[in-house]
Parts: sequence; structure tokens; C-alpha cells
Amino acid sequence: MATGSGPGSVAERFRGLVAPIPAVFDGKGEVDVATQKQLTDWYIDKGVDGFFVLGSQGQGPACRIDQRKAVAEAVLGQVNGRIPVVIQVGAVDPYTSMELATHARQAGADAIGMVGPYYYSDRAEWELIEQHKMVAEAGKLPMFLYNNPEYSGYPTPPS
Repeated sequence: MATGSGPGSVAERFRGLVAPIPAVFDGKGEVDVATQKQLTDWYIDKGVDGFFVLGSQGQGPACRIDQRKAVAEAVLGQVNGRIPVVIQVGAVDPYTSMELATHARQAGADAIGMVGPYYYSDRAEWELIEQHKMVAEAGKLPMFLYNNPEYSGYPTPPS
């Protein structure tokens, strides 16, 4: 995928309303794939221009890895290239984020998003930079930095 700001770029593709789609669960706390797909179509029918999947509103940090993968697969499969999709892959540790980034690429995501590692908010800036690099290299997709200091415990540094 092209980067930068010209035609075909990530910035060009992600325009308009990129909605944070909620993850849908059944009464037992498992991903409700059928309803997730229906919700995906509902948002598209209402005119959203893209999705941000598994961020705060999508309950990503509260999900198990298998649940995060199931939600990503349901949304990406239902979208089927109609609109661009960002999958949020941030986690406490870089290895979970790397696994989720690789899965996002394999499942057909257009980009990944990453909130910095949460809970341990005392990491040095160089550690945050290295963790983001590791995840970007694993995902091999454009990456949006998800600055959410309320949940990560710190602002994403400009560097």
C-alpha cells in the first residue's frame, strides 16, 4: 500500500468517518460472529467510510487474543474490501501485539492501530519506540498511533 499523502496513499484511503465499531458478544461472553457481521453491514449501510476495530469502544483490551482475532475476521470478512479497516493491536506486551498485527495483515486489514502498552506506564520513550517498531515490522501494514493517555497511562510521545 502506498504511504504519504498522494493518490492511493493511506491518508487518501482513510477519509471521512472512520467508525469505532463495537465488538458484539453473546450471553456467555463469546464473540457473536453473526451479529457482528450484521452490525458491520448496518454501519456500512449508514455510510461510514472505514472502521477502527478493537479500540476502546470495541473492547479490544478487554478481549482474549482468540476473541480479538474472531472480531477482526468477522468484520474484515463482512467488509470484503468495501471500506478500509484498521485493526487495533495494542496490548500490554509487544509479543501479543506482534501476533495480532500479523493476524490483521493475514486477515486482510488495510492498516493497524496501536495504543502504547498499558498498565506499565513507566516505560522510557526509547522502549515505546522500539515496541512500536517491532509491531510495525511484524504487521507489515501502515500503522496509526493510537494516543489514548486515559487508558495507557501516558501520552504517545511525538518521536
